[in-house]
Amino acid sequence: MGVVAFQLLARQLPFTAPNDQALMFQIVNAEPAPLLEANPALPPDVDRVIRTALAKVPDQRFPTCGAFARALEQAFAPPEPATVRTVRAKSGANRILAAVAGALLLAAFVLYFASRALKWNPSGSHPVKVASGGANQATEGRSTGKTGNGPENRSAKERAKRFGEKLPGTSVKDEPIANGRGKSTLHTSPNEAKFIDRRRASTTEAVAAVENSPKAFVPPVIARGPQPGQVKVNEKDGLRYVWIPAGKFMMGCSPQDNECFGDEKPAHEVEITKGFWLGQTSVTVAAWKRYRVATGKPALPDADNFGRSLNEAAGDDNVPAADITWDEARGFCEWGGGRLPTEAEWEYAARAGSSATRYGSLDSVAWYGDNSGRQRFDSMEIWRTDSTRYSRRLFENGNGSHAVGQRQPNAWNLYDMLGNVWQWTADWYGENYYPRRDSQDPLGPPGGTQRVLRGGSWYSDPGTVRASRRNRAGPASRFNDHGVRCAGN
Repeated sequence: MGVVAFQLLARQLPFTAPNDQALMFQIVNAEPAPLLEANPALPPDVDRVIRTALAKVPDQRFPTCGAFARALEQAFAPPEPATVRTVRAKSGANRILAAVAGALLLAAFVLYFASRALKWNPSGSHPVKVASGGANQATEGRSTGKTGNGPENRSAKERAKRFGEKLPGTSVKDEPIANGRGKSTLHTSPNEAKFIDRRRASTTEAVAAVENSPKAFVPPVIARGPQPGQVKVNEKDGLRYVWIPAGKFMMGCSPQDNECFGDEKPAHEVEITKGFWLGQTSVTVAAWKRYRVATGKPALPDADNFGRSLNEAAGDDNVPAADITWDEARGFCEWGGGRLPTEAEWEYAARAGSSATRYGSLDSVAWYGDNSGRQRFDSMEIWRTDSTRYSRRLFENGNGSHAVGQRQPNAWNLYDMLGNVWQWTADWYGENYYPRRDSQDPLGPPGGTQRVLRGGSWYSDPGTVRASRRNRAGPASRFNDHGVRCAGN
C-alpha cells in the first residue's frame, strides 16, 4: 500500500536500480526517494505518513489500511480556521486524497478477491474455478420451479457431472442460503446448493467488508523465521548480520574455472541444513575497539613490516581489523555471541546461489592487487616477473585495505566476501579433504596444523580472488591481510 501511494503521489517508484540485485539491496537497506522533492506541492506531513507505510520493520508500519487512510486524511487536512482559500485548498487536497484512497481500496479489493478466486474440490487435489453464471442458472430454476429435461435442468446436470454431484429424480428440496443474511431458497441439489451458497456468501462478505470494515483487508499475521538477506544489528559488537537460509550448493571448483588448485577438487554437493547469521562485512576496527575496551584485550598491531599503518593507527574505523590470529578471531566472535563460520558455510554464503567463479565482475565486487592502490597495475605480471619485490611494489603503490561495504554486495547482501582481507574459518585445513565428499554440514578434518582462510585480499592477484579458492595458515600466525567475519546461529 505504501508503494502504491508513493507512486501515485510522486509519479515515480520509491526505489529504482539498474538490475534486480541492486534493487533488492535498496529495498532492504535504503531509504525511499524524498517524496517532497518529487512533488513539492504536497503537505510536509504526507512524506512522514508515506515513510511510515514504507518502514523496513513491519511493526513500525500502520497496523491497518484504515489507519493508513486516516493518517493520510490528517496529513492533507488544512489548518483552521477555514477561509475561502482554505476551503479551496482542502477541496484540492481532498481530491488527491480521494484518488489515493480509492487506489489503495481498489488494490486491497483486488488482493482480497484474488485470494478467493479459486475454489477447491472435495479431494483437495486440483483447484476448480467457479463456474460463471452458476448462480443465475440456479435462480432460473427457483423462479420457474421446473424439473425434467429443460435448459435449466440440463445446466444443473452439466454442473453435477462436472463437480461429481448427484441430482435427485423429480423432487428438489429447498436449501436456505448459508450466508445468514436473509432467507432464500434454491431449487437444486443439496450439494450444488452448498456450492452456490459458498460462492454467494463469499461475494456478499467481501462487499460487506468493503462497505463496513477496513480491518477486513489486514492480512493475517504469519509466524515465520528470518528471510534470506534480512539484516539485523548485533548490539554487542555493533556489526550488521545477514540471514543466510538453509540450502544446497556445489562446493569446490566452479564450472569452467581453469585456475583451480587440486585442493578445490572435486566439486561436490553440500547441504547446509540450518540457516545462520553471517556478518555483512568483515569485523571492522570500530567493532574490535568495542571488544578491546569491554574485555581489556591488548590492541592489535598498528603497523606491518613495511611500516604500513594498520588497525587503529590507520585512522579509519571502517577498515577491516587485520593482523589477527585464528585464536583472536575466535575470541572476538564468541564475545559477540557468535562463532567462526565453517568453510562450507562461508563458500555457500559467498556464492549466494551462483555457481560462477565470482558473484560479479572482479573490479565491481572486490579490492585486490590490481585496484587497491593509488594506481592500477597488473599484479599477476608483477608476480610473474618480479616476485621477490612483489610486496615492496604494492607498498610503494599504496596498496592496502579499504573501508568495508564500498564494493557491490552479492545476492544475499554480503560485502567483501571476495577481496579486502582474508577471512578465518573454523575448519582445519586438509589438502585431500574434498574427495571424502562430506555432504551435510561438513566441519572439515578432525585435526591439523593449519586453519582455512577464504576470500582473497587487497594483496592478491586476480587468480586468487575466487569463490572456491582455499588458503591456510597456522592458528598463531599474523599477516597484514588476515581478518575475520563472524557467524551466528
